[in-house]
Amino acid sequence: MADPLHLEVHRAISSPVAGLPLLLAYVPRVHDRRLAEVVTQSINGASRIAVLVGGSSTGKTRACWEALHSLRGHNRRWRLWHPIDHTRSDAALADLADVAPYTVIWLNEAQFYLAPAPLGEQIAAGLRALLRDPGRGPVLVLATLWPNHWDTLTTRTNADRHAQARELLAGHRIEVPDAFTGTSRSALNDAAGRDPRLAEAVERAENGHIIQYLAGVPVLMDRYRNAAPPATKALIHAAMDARRLDAGPRIPLAWLAQSAPGYLTETEWDHSADDWLEQGLDYVAEPCNGIPGILAPIKTGTPRNQRNRPTNATESSPAGGGAALPAGRLSRPARPAPPSRRDSARRFLDRSGHSLTPPS
Repeated sequence: MADPLHLEVHRAISSPVAGLPLLLAYVPRVHDRRLAEVVTQSINGASRIAVLVGGSSTGKTRACWEALHSLRGHNRRWRLWHPIDHTRSDAALADLADVAPYTVIWLNEAQFYLAPAPLGEQIAAGLRALLRDPGRGPVLVLATLWPNHWDTLTTRTNADRHAQARELLAGHRIEVPDAFTGTSRSALNDAAGRDPRLAEAVERAENGHIIQYLAGVPVLMDRYRNAAPPATKALIHAAMDARRLDAGPRIPLAWLAQSAPGYLTETEWDHSADDWLEQGLDYVAEPCNGIPGILAPIKTGTPRNQRNRPTNATESSPAGGGAALPAGRLSRPARPAPPSRRDSARRFLDRSGHSLTPPS
């Protein structure tokens, strides 16, 4: 029907192993069975809608793609309509009246179609009319939403700006979990033996957030490679070298602020903006497809973090916190930090209660 990447299925991490398929081995979960039931009803002649709801990079779009396999083997040729030009809502409204039977309507990130005023309500009303008209079916609407967008579109308010969308979506939510657990985790482990990319995610992803790792790491790497201005990349390199100096995952922000300028040439430092640190922190803390950013702020004042808090964490950070470097592929050649900064690191981190060992 189409290229999965054209339908916004996330590109996964790469691997040095040659000849691997574009998409990773797929591990069905409970929501896949529920989605398959809806697809089967459409194959049998009924117009249906399925709305997969889950957080960022939990596998919603890939599940919809996998659900199309049963349509590909059907004796009637199904077509797929993915309205995007020139805006999603404009494209959907322009051609909705011309949708023919045996069409899959692909509404990935459905808020872009249903939320804009006033087009969103017109699209929702048009879809409701299409789904209830037996003369125009069968059609299958596959939609995805984050939970916050579902709440926006389905919560009744005084203004009730999304009344049509609420009626369209109600009763068709299929929950997509954030993590692999239980039997799905066992099946994942089996699949990881056939795909080194999955094996890497199983080993490194935290709390069963496999898909977030697979989809987020490529974005994380791009953000590292493209980090600008130089002061922002210097901030990242200072954090990397702190980890190499055995600082642990929590790095005092004040040390990063003192150390990062030592990674810049005189010209780069002279051209850095006065708010270089704020700019850099905004950039490195941006989440990437469901995983933390290059650096993640730590709420050191909360009870769950008190026992791991450096003794002078509040003093070392204007915000009363530190920074943590997420696990993953983020790395660079093992060049030592500038000597002055390396010595500063040892003194500062030692005062913060960290034990240090020299880099290898």
